[in-house]
Amino acid sequence: MMPYTHLTSQERYCIAHMHAHKMSLRTIASRLSRSPSTISRELKRNKPPYAVYWYGSAEKYSKERKSEPRTQ
Repeated sequence: MMPYTHLTSQERYCIAHMHAHKMSLRTIASRLSRSPSTISRELKRNKPPYAVYWYGSAEKYSKERKSEPRTQ
């Protein structure tokens, strides 16, 4: 099993640009040495409602979610 690591701001920057250039999730994942499901989850979780994915807002959403307590 591979160790889990969070996406870095540089990776989010790359995802945003590659996604804007209409690259497939598999291509983006391959270039970043990540799983396609990681890229898919990132685009789904950190995209603002009614807007396109962008690394600045994605970083903000990610940090907000980290600071929220988990519910059980």
